[in-house]
Amino acid sequence: MLKGAIFSLHDVLAKAGPIDADLFTETIKLLRYLKSRNVEPVFISNRVWTVTYKDGSPPKSFKEVLEAQLGPVSYYIGGQNGMPFKPLTAATTHILADKGWTSREVIYVGNTDSDMRTAQNGNILFVNVVWHGEGSSYGFQFESPLDVARFVDCLCVGLNSWFWTIEDDPLRVYALAPFSTLSSQYLQAHAYSASARATAKDGAGDAAFWGRLLAARVYFSGLVDEID
Repeated sequence: MLKGAIFSLHDVLAKAGPIDADLFTETIKLLRYLKSRNVEPVFISNRVWTVTYKDGSPPKSFKEVLEAQLGPVSYYIGGQNGMPFKPLTAATTHILADKGWTSREVIYVGNTDSDMRTAQNGNILFVNVVWHGEGSSYGFQFESPLDVARFVDCLCVGLNSWFWTIEDDPLRVYALAPFSTLSSQYLQAHAYSASARATAKDGAGDAAFWGRLLAARVYFSGLVDEID
């Protein structure tokens, strides 16, 4: 079960320079949505971020800006309060220990190659967001905060089991769905199954959806720990 989402700041919540107000608002909506689904967003950075204002108002730390929108948040800065620097494995290990989570209960939302390595070193699913531009070609790319919300809603907290399994060593089989376009027993699944078949056979379906679905199920079920 998804319990937490580790958010990098750089090119995820904002980028250096003027803040895109509309995009920042959409990102705040994503963070509020996660909280509404009992998924806690926490934040990681290797340095302190400061927000300045053109009207001469006193500058604020990015943590203060976030807490004005979300209430108290967990905010981890490398080199402070025992927090290791990313992309060291110890960075995510520190956060997981502090929150009482396992790596299979968390996603890492980032953008840069450093974020990718941080997630990889921590053995955590990397959600590669590109709404401020592409920083890493690794992993599934998400074009908007809404895209991430859909992923979490449909594939991370909305699915908790396989459709059916066979575990009769050495045979182990796991199915996401009936994948039948003919069976009268699964009429409601025909369109779903047709899309999966079209993707697998002809490349005509929604490859991004099926790739994300398979990755999410393998990850959250723990099968990823058994795959070389």
